[in-house]
Parts: sequence; C-alpha cells; structure tokens
Amino acid sequence: MKKSILVLCTLLIFSCSPSKVQELSEQEPNDSVEQVHYSLRIGTMQENKNVVELSFDSMKEQWEAYLARVSDITTNLSIFQIEQNNEGFYQLTGISDDQKTKTAIRLYLEGGVFYEAVDKISVTCTSSDSGCYPKIIPGGGSCIESKNESACTKTSSIAEDNRIFR
Repeated sequence: MKKSILVLCTLLIFSCSPSKVQELSEQEPNDSVEQVHYSLRIGTMQENKNVVELSFDSMKEQWEAYLARVSDITTNLSIFQIEQNNEGFYQLTGISDDQKTKTAIRLYLEGGVFYEAVDKISVTCTSSDSGCYPKIIPGGGSCIESKNESACTKTSSIAEDNRIFR
C-alpha cells in the first residue's frame, strides 16, 4: 500500500513539469473563479509615488497594437503614467507624442502592486490640441475637456480578449 502511494505521488510530481505550471499560471481567468485583474505587474506604489515597471517598449508596442486592432486608432504613444483620478480609480494613461491622443485603462492596486483589470474598457480621447483627458469611471470612461480647448472625440474599445499586456 505504501509503495503504491509513493508511486502515485512520484507520478503526480513529475507529470506537472515547471513549463506546465508556468502555462497554467499564464492562462486567462476562467469562469469558475471571479478574477478582477491579470497577474502581470504593471507598476508599484513606492513612497506614495506610482511607478510604471513594465518596459516602455513592450508597453508601447502592445498598447498601440491593441488600439489599432480593436478601434482602428493609429498613434505614437510616448508617455505612460499611473494616476488616481478624482473618482478614486487608478488608471494607466498613455499619451501620444503630440499629446492630441490620450488613452486610459483601469488598474487595480493590491499589496502595493498595480495590475491590469480584467473587466475593463479602454477609453481613448482625441482632439485637435492637447486639452482632452480620459477618465475611468464606473462602467467605463469619459473624456474631460479642459477650458478653452477644442471638443474631444471619445472611443471606447472592447475586444473579445480584453487583455492588453502579456
């Protein structure tokens, strides 16, 4: 009996190789567990400062590809910042080099680490000048126009696979 339990335990240990474990941890959330964020770290809060940790090139490439795929928006994002808006939501904001396009997604803060939200909409605001700002709000987002600036155009992006960063 002890030998069969030992053999069974050995089989279980070796059947779940490290690559399998990694594959399982990188899968999308399933319906049986309600997950509010993905496991990839976007940034951290350090001494009351929000710090983006994901590499600039990776973030730029993936977010621009997402916007092009789901919204037909072509832009050159050059600034990324984590901020808390006046609604109390944390958001990751991407700003184009000419500052005429700004896009945002909701982030979750857990244990001092920021994660991309599972249930989210990407809100992108464009204008002919730099006076248009995305704001994450309950159920989506909005574009806020600053005084004496031109009108904003809001685009909300929802994709079958909402995940931007991998």
